[in-house]
Amino acid sequence: MPASHRIAIIAVHGVGNHQPRASAHAIGELLLRVPRDGASPYTSFKEECIALPTRPVPELPVGHADTAQEKWKKKSGRTFSERPPAEVPPYKDPVDIEFMRAQLASYSSERSDGDYDTVRLEGRRLDAAGTVQADVHIYEMFWTDISKIGSSVFGVFGAFYQLVIHLPYVGAMALSHVSRDLRHEPRHTPWWWLLERVYAGSQRALTLFAPTLNMVMFALALSLVTRHVAPGARWTVAKIVLSVGVLAISILIMNRRDRARSGWRIVPLFALAALPQLLPAVPDVTAEWALIVEWWSIAAVPLWLIFTTFQRSRPFARTLAILVYLVATGLLIVRGALRATDPGAVVLNVLEYLGVALEATWFMFGSCLLLVAVLGIILPVTLVPWRKPALDSDPSAAGVAKEEALREERTRQSRNAAAAAYTARFAIAMPAIAFSTLTLLIWGAVISVESDTALSQTTQYNRVFNYPALAAHQKLDDQRITRALALASARDTAEVTRLTKERKALESGAYFLRSFWGGFDTVLGVTSAAITALAILMVIAVLMPAVFMEWGPPRLPATGVSGETEVRRSKSLGLWLSFAFRGSRIAGELLVAACVVSFVSLIVASALIFRYLPQIAAEAQRVLDNQLTLSIPSYGKLLAGAGTIGVLALIERLSKVGLGLRPVLGIAVDVDNYLRELPVDRTPRARLAERLTSLLRYVAEWRAVSEHEDSGYDAVVIVAHSQGTVIVADLLRYLKHMQGDPAEARREPRLARYSKTATRQLPIYLFTMGSPLKQLYVLRFPHLYQWIAQHEEGDYPTSHLLGVVRWVNAYRSGDYVGRAMWRTDDQSGDTYDPTKVDTMGSMMDECVGAGAHTHYWDESADLIGARVDQLVMEALSGVQNQWLSKVP
Repeated sequence: MPASHRIAIIAVHGVGNHQPRASAHAIGELLLRVPRDGASPYTSFKEECIALPTRPVPELPVGHADTAQEKWKKKSGRTFSERPPAEVPPYKDPVDIEFMRAQLASYSSERSDGDYDTVRLEGRRLDAAGTVQADVHIYEMFWTDISKIGSSVFGVFGAFYQLVIHLPYVGAMALSHVSRDLRHEPRHTPWWWLLERVYAGSQRALTLFAPTLNMVMFALALSLVTRHVAPGARWTVAKIVLSVGVLAISILIMNRRDRARSGWRIVPLFALAALPQLLPAVPDVTAEWALIVEWWSIAAVPLWLIFTTFQRSRPFARTLAILVYLVATGLLIVRGALRATDPGAVVLNVLEYLGVALEATWFMFGSCLLLVAVLGIILPVTLVPWRKPALDSDPSAAGVAKEEALREERTRQSRNAAAAAYTARFAIAMPAIAFSTLTLLIWGAVISVESDTALSQTTQYNRVFNYPALAAHQKLDDQRITRALALASARDTAEVTRLTKERKALESGAYFLRSFWGGFDTVLGVTSAAITALAILMVIAVLMPAVFMEWGPPRLPATGVSGETEVRRSKSLGLWLSFAFRGSRIAGELLVAACVVSFVSLIVASALIFRYLPQIAAEAQRVLDNQLTLSIPSYGKLLAGAGTIGVLALIERLSKVGLGLRPVLGIAVDVDNYLRELPVDRTPRARLAERLTSLLRYVAEWRAVSEHEDSGYDAVVIVAHSQGTVIVADLLRYLKHMQGDPAEARREPRLARYSKTATRQLPIYLFTMGSPLKQLYVLRFPHLYQWIAQHEEGDYPTSHLLGVVRWVNAYRSGDYVGRAMWRTDDQSGDTYDPTKVDTMGSMMDECVGAGAHTHYWDESADLIGARVDQLVMEALSGVQNQWLSKVP
């Protein structure tokens, strides 16, 4: 017989490579362990798989409820942060509501989004006498498949690529929010507009021009691999490749024109493919050219596929790639006509032209980043008046209060602007460091392997441009060889011959390729690398105590250990983590400095220092060559020498145990995905909102007995962890905002039960764990999440903005992702001391002891299960419990 009361629990997991149903099972296991000693009040749970129909948010199509933002969005097709100030309609809603609406406005569901498979665990809650109090059903909102990096090596590198391309957009979004906040400040708006434009220049250089040029150059450089074919076999290989290409193109054309695949049609195709084999023999140089042309033509196919995919997230990428490819092709033709006798030298000539364009791109990036850093530091300071305003015009108490309120508002704007500017700097600097490091490794590996084998070490290579850095390299090497020849015995003919060949190689193409972009291995290049290494070591050092806690479940207090001892242990870890965050802030600024040094100073040094200060440059280079032995190939040997398979296996191992790259990348990728605005019709936030809202609709409509309307759920308890808390909070806030507008509320009729005006309201209780809302999102995106800081206390607390009855936030003192929501950092380590922060008792922070970001669901988290059980009991009674009581 069904129980008279029913409670639904929705589990929403956080970052990581979670398995389906795992979070629902974890909640069930937590409840079964309540209390640890004695009989559990919960029966065993029965699992049932269910399939939910999913629909976008809002569910009904746009009609008369169109808002100005939606009309603008449909008309313009731009993203939220790309709107010119002249086209922005009057803002009527908070910035986070506008942002969410813009993400949902252009979302287009695909056929695969029509349904969603989830799980329902059905159990019961019993009282002390064994009487059934309520049916308790646990659902899962699984979203790892929407935003994940996976546990494989390719998943890790895919996440790395995504960060490089998409994270700078997050910084651009943060700056756009500052401009919106200052739209009524004519004195400051133009300067912030200039900062946005400069940032856009650095963003385009890093995410569009640099990847495109690198990809095309890499494809062209690999054409030198064809020189490994033996001279006598080159023409034969060229004819075979041509025959295969003709056959593939013919089959493709035939299948496109005639879907019927008759067997006899293949015979003339093979005959056509055999025609290239009848071509007469040609000189070896012509055969080598044929192989290079064939390689370059075949490379166009993967380049087209890559940049077609890239086009969705970076408009104009495919067009730019086509232009660069055509320019490279034209240069190959022109230079080939002038130097047809040496195809390898022609390829190097074209690489020189593209390399100069790439250096110009990096110089533009570094210059723009320098302006971004300077303006981002200065402009927020100018928002706060240096002096208190004169009160001659209105010296009354009301005038004083008005001026003080204005000063407080300016201080808030300055604080938020400084946080957004830092977010922008870090969001562009970190991907730049990562991208340039990976680029140097890959290029270094290719050059170190191919430079001596694919190019002649004796044939003189005539460079297109003059490189002062390369001239310094040659001068130092020539001096070294001259000293060695002077010391070599005249009778040591073998040594003399070797040194003579080495001197001859100074003018070869192999030497040029090894010394390409010589500025990166100079003093300034090493300085920028040292700054980057220092920043990384700082972050590792300060976060090590918290990360060390992730190796296993937190240590439970030993028998006889007093509560004060556990509180001191928890608070010590919390204070250390607060110190670590301040150190991380410094590390972020160091990354910006490293970028500026790398991409501005190095190029200036290559053009000026080596030209006008040869002695200083020579001494510096001698130290680097003799003591550090740095060069572009040496970077590649770090990758090739360690063994590619070994490196990938190590990354794979770290990914499986939950340490190393995957958690760090996972958090960054989830933040980037969640705030991403491109492609406008397929943003992850819109997909997450569609799935979670569809589950809320299902829960609101579910009936134990379909004929009885009163047999539905009496309350919903949402249990969310990590990034899941952000997904839930943003969606509930948006749905709450929709309920306040009758026209908007009619577009979500199946959510009517969640409204306070509903005849039979379905209240929501929210329980969050390790939430990054305040520790990350409020700090780095203050304009989007200022609603948390503005409504912490008073008669209109944050929980009411989400439409929830109570919001309980649990955390561990060393959680590097999320800790207290309404406490200060100094209070974040207080254990077993729950504190209400509002007058209505609807919000509470609680530290559950020492620990880091994981292990909220396992056997070390009995307090978590007890709090969820208390929410279930509160939902049953409809009476708010006294949360200051200890958990038995």
